[in-house]
Amino acid sequence: MIVGIINGYYRSGTTIFQRFVELCDPDAIVLCEPTQHEVVFHVMKYGCDNVHPLHGFKVFDGYLRLPKKTLRDFFERWLYFVHDEPNNHGIFTDPDDAIALLEPLHECPRRIVVKSTQLSLVLREVVEEFDCWCVHLTRPIENTVYDHFPDLQSFLTFSRRYDAIIPFYGDLVYTRIVGKFGVKHDLRKPIERLVFNVHFVNDYVNKIARSVEDITVLDFEKFVVNPDETIETLPFEADTKIASRVFDRNRIKPAPDVVKTIVHQIVKRLF
Repeated sequence: MIVGIINGYYRSGTTIFQRFVELCDPDAIVLCEPTQHEVVFHVMKYGCDNVHPLHGFKVFDGYLRLPKKTLRDFFERWLYFVHDEPNNHGIFTDPDDAIALLEPLHECPRRIVVKSTQLSLVLREVVEEFDCWCVHLTRPIENTVYDHFPDLQSFLTFSRRYDAIIPFYGDLVYTRIVGKFGVKHDLRKPIERLVFNVHFVNDYVNKIARSVEDITVLDFEKFVVNPDETIETLPFEADTKIASRVFDRNRIKPAPDVVKTIVHQIVKRLF
């Protein structure tokens, strides 16, 4: 059964937080991105039993731990509700589809935690349907945006262009948000769309978290720097010693001032 969800916008720290949960609760199966429309291709590229070259641990190992029937049933649903359904690419906007996709995992006798970057807009319905906890990770918006790029020059080049593709399926996310909520903005610059996506998603989850007790919004960077301060707010049995082993505060690099200025100017103009 699904007992928990790790959620957040792309580049919010969800993958390393996945590793933290795995070590804190070794009996649970933590599945990486079962809601993502290219997860099968990532699994085939990196393998379930191999250390991921970027993240430094076996990111997809959880799929190997699923009972065969659960794995088969889940991927049948994934083909129907994700692979063959373009409207569910990038981010989910239909809670019924998200729930139907995840049902085989909830029916599994093993305890399962889902790590996802696509559930933010249907989080209330999914959490209430499965009666599970959820930790939604946030970071300062300029850091999340900047972490989409390898360096400052890449960011600045992207910010000036009108024809760039937003990394991490950002164009799909923007299209889904506009379609679901009827947003009036007609944003033509990709940098504006990216900033809009991050701000909108986190603001949306913050609002629903006020009325859904099982959703915990966690400032990821503050937690990494000082886990003792907020570890008691986590809805699972968390260990500060494991936190200090998994998280490296030196890897948190604030966005340069020029990035912060550009991002905050866009936020002020849009919101």
